[in-house]
Amino acid sequence: MGGTLFDILLALCAVVLSQVIMAVYLVLAFLGSASFGKQLLSRVLSRIGAGIMMAILAVEFCLFQFVARPAAHWSVLGMLLSGLVLWTFLMTAFTDPGTPASPEWRAWHAKHGSDEIQRDNTSQHVLVPDDAVATERKRRCWAPGEICFCEQCKHPRPERSHHCKVCDCCVLRMDHHCPLIGNCVGWRNHKYYVLLQWWQFWACAVFLFAPGGPGELAIYGRAPMGLQLELLLYTGVAWAGVVMMITVKTFAVAASMAARNETHIEALYPRKNPYKLHVIENLKQLMGPLDFLLLLPVACSRTCTGTSFPVGDQQSLVAAATLKGGGKPSADDPPVYGSV
Repeated sequence: MGGTLFDILLALCAVVLSQVIMAVYLVLAFLGSASFGKQLLSRVLSRIGAGIMMAILAVEFCLFQFVARPAAHWSVLGMLLSGLVLWTFLMTAFTDPGTPASPEWRAWHAKHGSDEIQRDNTSQHVLVPDDAVATERKRRCWAPGEICFCEQCKHPRPERSHHCKVCDCCVLRMDHHCPLIGNCVGWRNHKYYVLLQWWQFWACAVFLFAPGGPGELAIYGRAPMGLQLELLLYTGVAWAGVVMMITVKTFAVAASMAARNETHIEALYPRKNPYKLHVIENLKQLMGPLDFLLLLPVACSRTCTGTSFPVGDQQSLVAAATLKGGGKPSADDPPVYGSV
């Protein structure tokens, strides 16, 4: 930077510009960006957001490879990390998170299809099947092994499913709706979301701290650059710094919740989590086998279907039943493994 007033002002402009870009995603989210939303506008907005994100990644790649020009081994590492970030982003943003159109939901519906919800047009009362419970009883409490009913979608849904207001549909084991990817984080793309935070952090760290990289170039400078290129460099560095701080926190939270077998929605529930198993089992349930494919955004074999989950603590199950006003399971009852 050289410490001049002009350089300082230019750096501040770059920080503001990076925040404006971040604000664009919040605007898209406010307008209803959702890759698998019911409305066409939602899907279009998600494509716009994805296009912006890929353009930013392309700019960061060019700054690293063609402007900073670090040593060959750092250049190769930068290419690998850029590819992994792009791959995980596309998988997170454009994988069905677990909507009723997903294979897991369809398989569940094929088995429970006879449990139709009927509405009496005169009384406007919803008749819920015997193996389902009313939404009001399940809204803010654990309900292992029970079928829910969504008042918005007007259909039954598997346990741990929730309705996303942005997507306007229910999602299997919904965690939250992420505005930066324009998609829900649910059963089918949660692994990809966790990996996206992991790889974004390391990509940003290399971008900022690699010897001869853009971070070093922005601070010390090696040769005069034009005003536009210098502003672009500072903006890229500011963006990488902001994203690195966001992703380190997001990854820590996501990994902690995965280890506890808990979602952001369920974190608000009272009483003990009945789905909590051993840490390794919790991670395998969400991320798949802990092998070399763990760090790649590829589909993996998992012990659960996304519509049914094992209960680890029977005392937690009793507490959940008591909270909803239900009876205690008898000692002769088989272990509860969900609704399927």
